[in-house]
Amino acid sequence: MIIKQLPIVLLKRLLCIAKKSELIKIGRKRMIVSKFTIISICLYAITFLNIRYFSGYYIVRDACIAVVAIYLFLNIKQIYRKCSKGIVATILLFIGLLSVSFYFNYESAKPHRNDLIVFSISLLEIFMCLSFNSDKNRMSELIDVFYKLQLFFVLLNDMLVFATPDLVVKYNECYLLGDKFTVGYQHILLIGLLLTRVAMRGKKINTNVIMKIIGLALLTFSIATVTNSATSLVLIPLFALFVILKAKGHSFIYSKVGYMTILTLSTLFVVFYGVVLNIAPIQLLITKVLGRSPTLTTRTMIYALVPTLLEGKLLWGYGYGTSYDLMFSQYYFPNTQNGILEWIWQGGAFAAIVLIIIIGNLVKYVKENSKQSGKYKYLYAIACVFAVISSIEIIINLQYLTLLIIVYYLSKSSSNGAVEILEEDILIV
Repeated sequence: MIIKQLPIVLLKRLLCIAKKSELIKIGRKRMIVSKFTIISICLYAITFLNIRYFSGYYIVRDACIAVVAIYLFLNIKQIYRKCSKGIVATILLFIGLLSVSFYFNYESAKPHRNDLIVFSISLLEIFMCLSFNSDKNRMSELIDVFYKLQLFFVLLNDMLVFATPDLVVKYNECYLLGDKFTVGYQHILLIGLLLTRVAMRGKKINTNVIMKIIGLALLTFSIATVTNSATSLVLIPLFALFVILKAKGHSFIYSKVGYMTILTLSTLFVVFYGVVLNIAPIQLLITKVLGRSPTLTTRTMIYALVPTLLEGKLLWGYGYGTSYDLMFSQYYFPNTQNGILEWIWQGGAFAAIVLIIIIGNLVKYVKENSKQSGKYKYLYAIACVFAVISSIEIIINLQYLTLLIIVYYLSKSSSNGAVEILEEDILIV
């Protein structure tokens, strides 16, 4: 009963919040919560979270989508003035192309109609919501909220992994936060959010922060081992590599051209995997260090099927969310195992090209020599890690795009020099 009433309660609360400050009695304690903190919580639930063990999560998620939609509607004039109309138009074009693909593949894609709607609305909401708030220096508030929630859910996930290992069998190889790959991604994101939070507060990385990073890194390695995820094992080394490259002044990586080069090479891996996997050090890393087969756990078999898979479907694909359904039924593979290739499957070549354009626009303000690059360099480093991982995983999803949108607004405000404009607080007494 409580779960069913939660969306209504959330909607009523937002309507009160959006109109004016409100006083609520909670014992004798006092706390101050801003409107944007509430919106940040909703954005986190929409984009970074996907609880598999709690069916009521989807009700909460949909309620959060409605809350953010009302917030955007109430501020639509300011948002229209401030948001990048070019990027919004490109996102709408991307959604339109996915919709056309859905129409052409209606019978097979029909079960995923709601997934497409949620993805489309969520992508627009996160971009437009941050466009209205980034110039007011509220990004620090967003990072703070995301970090605290990420810490809570990652630790909760890990407690369940160690305390109740049978749950993963019950939920078909899924943990609280998703499959073993998603669990690894959530851990590296937590480290990135921690470092970004410290940087945005203007503090140095002291002994306390270093100990937290070491602890989270060890936890990430432990979870990767328990979940048997070789992909998760390489996340920390890759992240450290990109942070070191930044420290050493390698400006090419920290640029739009550098990022798009990484993404392009990762996409082309499906074509040149034979050449890459024949390099001796890479073979040694895969077989001896990670303990995997030279075929990357049958990924090369999937890549060899690409011409057959896309025959007659290159332009419009098979429809959003259909890769598991169709590939598993025909070839017993879960998906295409490549970030951009997955979008060619889901929306066709046109949609994939527009997506690449969106990604390029989201990293266009990244500059290695920027004095304020410390505010976004850690999250950008994670985006680089994800671009590399996209060569063998379908990591280019809503969470990935949300990460890039945050990098976009942090790097844009660093370039333009945002002015602090404090929002009136909601006083809860």
